[in-house]
Parts: sequence; C-alpha cells; structure tokens
Amino acid sequence: MNKKLQQFRILIVLMLMNTSAVITAQAQEFTINKLKYKVISTTPAEVEVKKSNIFPNGAVTIPSSVTNSGKTYTVTQIAESGFTNCKLMTSVMIPNTVKTIGTSAFRFCTQITTINIPQNVKTIKQQTFESCSALQTITIPSNSEITSIEANAFDGCEALKNFTIPDKVESIGNFAFVNCTALENVTIPALVTSISNDIFSGCSSLAAINVTPSNSTYSSIDGVLFNNAQTILIRYPMGKILTTYNVPASVKVIENSAFKGSSLPTINLGNAIETIGNLAFHNCEKLKSIDLKSVKTIEREAFRNCGLTSITIPNSIQVIEEQVFANCKNLTSINFGTGVNTISSRAFFHCGLTTVTIPNSIHTIGDNAFDNCEKLTEVNIGSAVANIGTNLFADCEKLSAINVDEANTKFCSDEGVFFNKDKDLLITYPIGKTLTEYTVPQSVQTIGESAFEKSSLQTINITNNVRIIGKNSFNGCSALEKINFPNSITNIGRFALYNCSNLQKIHSSINKVNAVTVGNYAFDNANNTTCILYVPKGKKTDYKNKEPWDSFKNIQEIAKSVVSVSLNENAKTINISESFKLVASIDPSDADNKDLAWSSSDNKIAKVDNTGNVTGIGAGTATITVTTIDGGKTASCEVTVNSTKISLTVSLIGKISKEYDGTTKASLTADNYKLVGVGTGDKVNLSNTTGVFADKNVGTGKKITVTGLTLIGKDKDKYFLSATEVSGTIGEITPKAITVTADNKSKVTGNTDPALTYTVKPALCNGDKFTGSLKRTAGESLGDYDILQGNLDAGTNYNISFVKGTLSIVENAIAVTGVSIECPNNIVKVGETIQLTARINPDNATNQNVTWESSNKTTATIDAKKGLVTAIAIGTTTITVTTEDGKFSATCLLTIEASSGMQTLRSSILKLYPNPVESICTLETSNLGILKIYSLNGKQVRTIPITSNKQQIDLNNLQSGIYIAKINNKVIRLVKQ
Repeated sequence: MNKKLQQFRILIVLMLMNTSAVITAQAQEFTINKLKYKVISTTPAEVEVKKSNIFPNGAVTIPSSVTNSGKTYTVTQIAESGFTNCKLMTSVMIPNTVKTIGTSAFRFCTQITTINIPQNVKTIKQQTFESCSALQTITIPSNSEITSIEANAFDGCEALKNFTIPDKVESIGNFAFVNCTALENVTIPALVTSISNDIFSGCSSLAAINVTPSNSTYSSIDGVLFNNAQTILIRYPMGKILTTYNVPASVKVIENSAFKGSSLPTINLGNAIETIGNLAFHNCEKLKSIDLKSVKTIEREAFRNCGLTSITIPNSIQVIEEQVFANCKNLTSINFGTGVNTISSRAFFHCGLTTVTIPNSIHTIGDNAFDNCEKLTEVNIGSAVANIGTNLFADCEKLSAINVDEANTKFCSDEGVFFNKDKDLLITYPIGKTLTEYTVPQSVQTIGESAFEKSSLQTINITNNVRIIGKNSFNGCSALEKINFPNSITNIGRFALYNCSNLQKIHSSINKVNAVTVGNYAFDNANNTTCILYVPKGKKTDYKNKEPWDSFKNIQEIAKSVVSVSLNENAKTINISESFKLVASIDPSDADNKDLAWSSSDNKIAKVDNTGNVTGIGAGTATITVTTIDGGKTASCEVTVNSTKISLTVSLIGKISKEYDGTTKASLTADNYKLVGVGTGDKVNLSNTTGVFADKNVGTGKKITVTGLTLIGKDKDKYFLSATEVSGTIGEITPKAITVTADNKSKVTGNTDPALTYTVKPALCNGDKFTGSLKRTAGESLGDYDILQGNLDAGTNYNISFVKGTLSIVENAIAVTGVSIECPNNIVKVGETIQLTARINPDNATNQNVTWESSNKTTATIDAKKGLVTAIAIGTTTITVTTEDGKFSATCLLTIEASSGMQTLRSSILKLYPNPVESICTLETSNLGILKIYSLNGKQVRTIPITSNKQQIDLNNLQSGIYIAKINNKVIRLVKQ
C-alpha cells in the first residue's frame, strides 16, 4: 500500500513539473514593436527573433537588446523562417550581436532592397534569401566570419548585381546563386575548397567568375571557372558574350552544367577531353554543331534542348546515355561511331531526325529512345540489336517503315512492320504507314504494348492465333472503324481500344467471354453507344452481363455463322512480278458476316492484297492464307515464285558540271541515271554515285565513265544489271575563278624596287603554278605607282580577277623627339568647348599623328583625333596627348566650373535610380520642393513638384542626353537613355 502511495506522489510531482514547464515556456516568448522574441538562454540572457503572425513592414531595424519584465536580453539569433513571406519589409538592419541567421529566414521577402549580415555570422544557411527578388545590396563587413554559403541561399535574387563573397568562405552549396539574373561578376576567394553543382545556373548577366590567384583548389581563365590544375572546366558564365570559345588543351572533363544556358554558337573542344558531364550543354540553343573528337563518356542530358543540327558520335563512345539529345528539335542527322553499343532511354526524345540507321555495333535500345520524333520517316535496325525497351517510336507520326537487317537473330520486319524474329510478337506498326486495312500475320500470337497506338488504319483484321492484346495496343486509333477478336483471345490489356472514337463494328468470335481477362479502361471512349458489337449466337447475355463488354449499348448476335472457307487454288507457281487472283468461297454462302482477311507468310516472296490478288516478289515459296472474320476459319494456297531475274540497263543523262579542281572526279545524282526495265512500284536504285572525267582540264562534252554499279533497294533481288559500267559525254568542267591581289609595297627614294609579290585566293589546285610576273608603272619621283598584272598567268583552267597594288616612293622619315600642349585657358565652364593643339618636335617630323584622352570622362570629354574638349560637369580632368611615332606624351590639367545659369549647383547628394533612366525613375530626398532639370549649357528644361520623400518621376518626354537635376541647392547628374 505504501509503495502505491509513493508512486502516486511521484506522478503528482511530475505532472506539476510539466505544468510549470508549459507555463515557463509560454512566458519565454514576447512581442515588442511587431517583432516576436523567444528566450533561448537565461545565462547569459539571450533571445532569438521568431516568426510572428504580425508581419513588420517598411524599414525594419532589429535591436541589439530588448527588455521584458525588467530583464534585458541580447538578440543573438534569427529563427528558422523568422521573416519568411514578410512581403512588406523594404530593408532590414541586423545588429552585430546576431551570430546565427536561420534557414529560410528571409525567404520570399520580395520587397527587401537592402540588408546586412553581421560580422559573427558563420553560415548563410539554406534558402536564407531565396526569392528576395528586389534585394540589391547586401552589406557584409570586411572582417566577416562567414565560412559557408549553403544551398539556394540567394536563389532567385533577381536584382542582386554585385556580391562579394567574404574572404573566409570555404564552401558554396548547390544552387546558391541560381537565377540571380542581374548578377554580373563574382570572385571566388582564396579559401574556397568546395563549390557544388549549378551554383550559377540561370545567372543570365554573369559575365565573369574570377578566382583569387592564391586559391589552391580553383582557378579562372578570362572569367571561366576551372579546377586549379585546369583539367576540369566547371562553369562558363551565361552572360559571357562570345561567338566562339576554345576549351583549353589541358581540360579533360567538362563538368555538370558547365555551359548550361550559354549563348555560344561555336564551342571547340580540346583533344584531351574524355568526359562531358550531366546537362553540360543543356539549353545551348545557339549551338548548331560540335566536334566530340575522342570523348569517351557523355553523361545524361548533356545536350538536352540544344540547337544542334547534326552530330557524329566518336568511336570512343560506347553508351549514349539517357536524354543526351532530348528535345534537340533541329537535330536532323546523326552518325554513330563503331564503338556505340547502347542507346539509353529517351536518348533522342523529340528530336528532328528524319531517318535513323542503327549500326551493327548497337545491341541495346532503351525505352522511348526515339519517342516523339515527329519528322522521323524511316528506321533501319542493324544486325546486333538484341534488347529493346518499350515505346521506342511512340508518337513518331510520320514514321512509315521500320526495317531490320536480315542477319538480326532477335527481330525482323515485314513491309516496314516490326516483329520479333519468330514473328509471333508484333512490336510496332508505324504510325505514318498509310494503309487503310491491315491483317495481322498468321504467325502472331501477341500484339505488343502500344503496337498500333495512334495509327490511321480503318480496318484491322486479327488472325486466329493471337492470344494476347497488350495494353494501349490500339489506343488513340481515331480512324479505326472495324476490328475483330478471334476465339483464340485470352487477354486484352488496359486501354486497348481507348479513344477509338470512330469505331463502328467489333466482330467478336470469343465463345467463353467470362474466361477472357480484360484490363481497366480497355473499351473506354470507343464509341460505345453506337458501335455494334457482334457476338456468337447464344452469347449475347454473357457479353451483356460481363464488364467491360456491357459498356457497348448495341450488342447483336450473329444469326448465321461461317462454317468454312475454301480457295480456288491450293498451289500455284508464278514468276517474279507475275500476278494471279485467289477466290474464296464461304459456307454457307448466305452467312451474316462474309468479311475476309488475307495474309502472306513471307511478303518478300509473294504479296496478297485485300481482294486476293497475289504477286510474285522474289524467288521461294510462301503460303497465302484467307481467314474469315466470323469464326476465324482459314484456307491457304502455297505459292512458288521462280528465280528468274529481270535485266536492267543503265544510261547517263542530263549534264554533270563542275568547276576545275585539278581532279577527274565526277559526282552524280539520281537525276543523272536512267534505269530501264524496273517494274511499276518496285524500289530499285544504283549504289555508285561517283565517276571519272576523261581528263581533268576545262572543256565541254567531256566523257564521264562510271564503274562498279550495283543495285540497291528492297526489290533489288528481282533484277540484275546487263552491265556494271556506263559512260556518256555529258560532262563539263568550267574554269576556276581566282583572285590575285598585288601586295602593296614601299621604298625610300634612291633605293632599288622591292620584290613584287601577290596573294591568291583560293589557292591553285594540285601543284598548278603561275607563269610570268607583275610589273609596275615607270617612275622614280616621290609618289604612288600602280602594281599591275604584267604577264602573270595560270593557264586556261583559271579565270583570274586581278586587284592592283601600290608602290609608294617616300623620303627618309624624320623621327618625333617630343610633344607639348598649347591650351588657351585651363578653366572651362560646363557646356563650353575648348580646342587644344599639339606641338610636335621637330615640327617637320614625318608622322604628325597624335591621340588625345581625358582622365575623367564624366567631367570632360575630348575628341581623340582633333583635341576638341567638351565640358560636361563640375570637376577636374587631366588631358593627355600621345604621339603615334615614339609614343611621346604631354599633359595639362583642366578645371570645369559651373556655367552662369548654374553657379549655385554643388556636387550630387541626391539619390535617383535607376540612373541612366529610360522612362520612369525614383527620386529619394529629404528636401521637398521643386525639382529643376538643366541641360549642360545651363538651360532649364523641366520643373517637377516633389511632394514626397520618395517619388516616382516620369521622364518619357525628356530627350536622351546628360542633365543636372537640382532641388533646394542639392544636385545630381542625370543620364537619360
């Protein structure tokens, strides 16, 4: 009993202690002047500024100490999210007592323009100033203790133009300055040893990233950031404006996001580069081409959304990583190196490719590799491809043929349709194929995922060996009107007929509908209200009571079903290109559904159309099968095609012309060949497109000979060439146009002439040489003489355009020994001009050219050639003159005073921004009154009443130029753009 009593007393004590703690905790928070404080230590007495429901506004000053209930506390911290979303604050003054500023402390404070970070703060934490979009000035003392800037610290500070990273900073986190769009330059101090990825992404004005020379980890060359050894290029600033950038020869690695968002049109990679990192050239929309040289690794998304038009993958690359060229919409051509063995997922997603040939080195193609290539018309798959992902060619709306090398052991193609090698899996029917009706081959057991998705077929005949219809198989076939399900079907995947919105008839021969698995949404939006679903006799109730078949509102039974079908021929022998017609007879002849589907076991031997017309294509034997849509009844005919080939002849036509190039090479196009004997619709071409002229010299009606002709094209096996060599007199070689420019020369009077030389563009071909020489007009007096072509000649293979030169005969030059300035007055008034004169010693020196320069162009400018000074503003400037010969110089000091209309103006103490201004600016002043604006000649051009200490001023109607703004004897220089 005593033990239980003791436990009860302890419980009461604990409850009282807990209550006391709650009361104490509540007493630890208090609010003074809209700032909420929390006591974080009683000894010493310290508080942090905590987030409050009462948001401060305007200029906020955090005190160094506060007093509550008679006790004074030192403010040492700003809590995490302490001022987050305080959108009405315009500036913040933080006392030197603050040592910690919490994560996200000023996040989304979108009106803050100025803030300071006290000396003893050691870390600028994550997201501290994220999205402070108006923040322009951050004041940090020179003896700051900051050692790290964490991730996203200044993310989205769009108005921040300048930021000095404190000297003691050692690390800068991910995305620290991302989207600081006004940031112009940054200097990395000596102690920084860690810079994370993408810290300057989106800094579109950043022109230079400079590194303190004593830094042992990083370096910079011309504002580009590297590691210290300059083997890794870390970041090229987005705002650096060049047309060409040459990566230094020492660089081996292009780091992640290194050129991200760059506007460079040309980037030349060094020969040492081995690795290109993730997103390295992401969004380089002006980059049209790049030579990858011997790069070994290109990481994911490296060229995503670039402006590339063509690319050659070097032999050193084995894997094209995920999304490397995704969204390169202008990329129309790609050449694969012999080392490439893998194309990863979405590698060429949404590219501009028109044709793709997968070389024999590639064995793996990832999911959606060519997805959404809207211009792609043809794909040729090499012999080694053994592994493929799903949806390789999804949304390739113009793709009409997928061809597979016959040597491939895993896949094949038939009439441009993609299958596995056994042809029991139909993988892809190209979206751009223009047939209206298609019969699935008899060998097919599975129609693959998305196989017919978005095709334009109107009728699809599924033969009676098909068991599985994959998900999305016919999804989006908006033109599809008729389809059938044979009794062999066991599984219909999700979304199989989804969005087949024009479907009119479905013929189902499935007798045991309850045994068929149908995935979700298989028949959704398939015109379910009006589409007629035909089902076997006596099975209507089964279909009406089974989801999702019951979604069809018009289910009709076949009253009289097909019992059998037969053909008029069981075997037939024909020649290549020969045709005959098969006629099918249905029993009973009055069956309700007499629709038929025709197919060939090998379209390369014999083809059959939708009406039973059979045509011989190549030597061999093929089986032609007819299948009834109702019931899937079949009959077949074995067709043997003889091996006789058709002879073709070739002649050269048209005209082949080239400019003289010193060779006999002749380039031909398809328009220069005439191939006689090709059957209608057959695709046969010639492989050789080069020949030779009888000689290399200029002339017309020249003989051209082409040898080694061979046939190419899908129907080439039906034909042979009667001759593999052809010639014709259709050639023309025209003279090569060159420009010979005589080089300008000079000599001192009395000397012999220099050698007369010339420049030739373009160069002569293959060792051709000039004969003869240049000449000049006669004379030895001082002056200029023409250098002429003389008898210089290059022969009949060239047309010469000659540009004459000049031989100048001059006196011996007298050298400059000094210079002085004649200045009529050393004091000039604002708006006035003064002419300075240079006196060169000796006064008969040959070269009298000088240049003028003002040391203070805001006070006075000077014409660099003429020496005319224009006074702009009150102050002083040193004028320097420098001789071109000898670089002698002299100086004079000018004092600029106020003009008579502006004698009361003093140096600028007003605050006006932006300055220069295009239209609207803001004036801040403690003196209200009338703002007067003067031109530089003292004329008053505007008066504006100032009724507020901070007032916007509309200067739209003020002409571009430099002005003086004055209010109550306080002035400022104003530049109107």
